[in-house]
Amino acid sequence: WQSRIAFEKNNHGVQPRFKDNPANPIRANDVIKVFCAGWLGTAGTAARRNTDFLPGTKEKVGKVFEQVVDLAGNGKFGADDLKAAHAVFIAGKRLKFGGRGVGVERAMTRYMFYYAFIEIVRAIGTDNGLRSELPTDEVTRCVLALDREPGMLGQLADITAMAIDKYMKGSEAEPPYMSDKAFKDVGNWEGVVKSHRMDSRNIAVEASGFRAAIDTQIRVMNMPLADGTKSIERFREVVAASRV
Repeated sequence: WQSRIAFEKNNHGVQPRFKDNPANPIRANDVIKVFCAGWLGTAGTAARRNTDFLPGTKEKVGKVFEQVVDLAGNGKFGADDLKAAHAVFIAGKRLKFGGRGVGVERAMTRYMFYYAFIEIVRAIGTDNGLRSELPTDEVTRCVLALDREPGMLGQLADITAMAIDKYMKGSEAEPPYMSDKAFKDVGNWEGVVKSHRMDSRNIAVEASGFRAAIDTQIRVMNMPLADGTKSIERFREVVAASRV
C-alpha cells in the first residue's frame, strides 16, 4: 500500500489506485476497516475503535488485524482485496455514509453500510442461500467484477442504502432499530452502533431488524420483474462473465 502511494507521488502521470481524488488520499487503515467491517463482519468493532485494526507490535497485534494477517498467510488477502474495499468505500461515500450534516441514518452507519453491502454481494455470489459460506477471496472477485461494469456497483450501493434507510427510518412512527434488543438494552443509538452488538456474530440476536432489512432487499432482488427476469440475475451475469 505505502509503496504504491510513494510510487504515485513520484510519478504524477500514473492513474491513482487508492485515491478518490488527488487532494484526499485514502488511508490504508481506513480501507482495512472497510474490508473487516464488510468481509469479516466487524462493523460494530470498526465503528468503536482503531486499535483492533492496527498492526501494533510483534508482541501485540490488533485482534481483527490478526485475522487479516492469517488470511494473507493463506494467500486469501492481497492487493485485490484492498482495491475492492476501496471501491466499496467510494460507493458509500457517494451516498454520504459517514458524512457530516446528513442525519444519523447516514452519519453513523458507514460500517453498517459496508457490512450490508457485502452481505448482498454474498447473496449475488451464491444461489444456495448459504451466503455466509462464500470465501472472502470470492467476495472480492465479485466486487471487482461489478466495479468493472459501469453503473453496477452504484446500483448495488443504492439497494444497500435502501436497507439502511428502512432500518433507521422505516415507515412506522417508531423506526425498526428501536425495537431491536441492542437498542432496548443500551438505550441510545451511538452506544449500539459502536459496539460488538453490530458485529456479524451478534446481529441476528442483537439487531434482528437490521438483518431483516438486508434480507428484505435480497428477497426483492429475487422477485420477477415485468419482463420475467430478476434484478439479482443481472448482477450474477456480470459476476459469471468474469469467470470466463
